[in-house]
Amino acid sequence: MFNNLVNIHDAKRLIWGIRHGFFIKVLSRLTKGKIGRVKAAWKTTPKKYPASTWWIIPQVKKHWNRLITGDENISYFQYVSDKYFSGKKGLTGLSLGCGTGHRELRWADLCDFKKIDAFDISQDRINTAIQHAEEKGYSDIINYKVANIHNLELECNHYDAIFIEQSLHHFNSLEKILSKINRSLTSSGYFVINEYVGPSRFQWSDKQIKIANSIRSILPEKLRTHVVDSSVNKKIIKPSRLSMILKDPSEAIESSKITPLLNQIFEVVEICPYHGAILHLLFDGIAQNFLTEDEETQKYLQLCLEIEDVLTNTESVPSDYVVVICKKKY
Repeated sequence: MFNNLVNIHDAKRLIWGIRHGFFIKVLSRLTKGKIGRVKAAWKTTPKKYPASTWWIIPQVKKHWNRLITGDENISYFQYVSDKYFSGKKGLTGLSLGCGTGHRELRWADLCDFKKIDAFDISQDRINTAIQHAEEKGYSDIINYKVANIHNLELECNHYDAIFIEQSLHHFNSLEKILSKINRSLTSSGYFVINEYVGPSRFQWSDKQIKIANSIRSILPEKLRTHVVDSSVNKKIIKPSRLSMILKDPSEAIESSKITPLLNQIFEVVEICPYHGAILHLLFDGIAQNFLTEDEETQKYLQLCLEIEDVLTNTESVPSDYVVVICKKKY
């Protein structure tokens, strides 16, 4: 309906939200402006339900490593630092959308940075990041501050490394922001992106959803049990654009533009797809069931990984997640 601005599932979510106390929370967000709703979405608060997404599964992370680095025991952090920053001293870095700061700590561990400027729109997350940096002894290297990327002035030809990791898909006016980043890179610097680049507002294709639901349907009941309501037959659905905007106006706002704009604005040095067009959807709400090491669970998990690999490698579905390394384009 109206290009999926709203859909029939919104009514079901409304009823469920009223029953479980989420409706008041959504209403409270409506009184805020767009930036206020984004900040509310990323405010660090206790969660009623544990995270149950594909990235909590250890074997999935090892699979990412294999796809990106060729070795399940070598992380993308290690791969990028060894390949692009090894031997370089006194680097100046920038991290945009840094969140709670755990990634900047990894880069500071692996590379010789004299300074990393790190920005996020959430005060709560910046406070957490500052605390973690102090605990790790990096407070003199990592400069965490609250900032809105749209208002942030970046010095030209200044940064040897710029990182955006699972944040770029939350930025709008992408062409303007990426052009600003390009100007801010030194001639020998690298722009490192680790991102969701799939359909904007999670408007997944009918093919993606059909495949993910088909795979979910063959899983044993214990692996299909949803974290929120313990249902075993919960279908994967395409969220309406309105529900996405109400929950977090920044979520995947221009994600489908990322890859074309990177190719337009930068010199792309390397692209490492790590899939996710199916598994991102498939494991949502049921990922906690795949944390056990029993043989049956691991066999089904491996089957899921192999199905997506075949579909992506044959270009039946795209890779919705990529690591991209870029250089400045003049």
